[in-house]
Amino acid sequence: MTSTRTSIVVFLLLFAADARPQEALIVPGVRVGAITAETGEADLISVFGRDRFSAHKVGMGEGNVCDGALIRFDNEESLAVAWRDRTTKTGVSQVVVRSRSLQTKEGLRVGLSLAEVESLNGKPLIINGFGWDYGGVVNSWEGGRLAPIGLTHDGDVRVWFATTREQETQLSRNEYASVS
Repeated sequence: MTSTRTSIVVFLLLFAADARPQEALIVPGVRVGAITAETGEADLISVFGRDRFSAHKVGMGEGNVCDGALIRFDNEESLAVAWRDRTTKTGVSQVVVRSRSLQTKEGLRVGLSLAEVESLNGKPLIINGFGWDYGGVVNSWEGGRLAPIGLTHDGDVRVWFATTREQETQLSRNEYASVS
């Protein structure tokens, strides 16, 4: 693969998920559904429609942002795309997936609980503690089934676990501390 490799960031929220269509596939380092490293603004508008498209600043961590685009869906889900070339609005450097309709062939998708992801992996995970930019990021797959496909914080897919404020208030101090 060339240096035009696309990073995929998947945010996994801690609540139940429903089934995903198989044609909406994330292939790490290759594509997120119809989006590839060569996708441009015109392609996004053509695929998703102008009414779903808007210019957007994509968070890159540590307070940094990049010019990009946001694709919004009716169900409040979205895809955020960071441009490699912000002048021509072409070339994708990163896709932030906040949509349950996309998944890897292994079944990794937004909406899975920590227990469900550990089940897919076949081993427990190590995640960063919460309360900072990289809080909730999977730091190690501990040699599980998901490790070989490059799903690490420095690889093709960066996986975040997040909670809503409501979910946090429902956790005991010990439960929250166990993942923080």
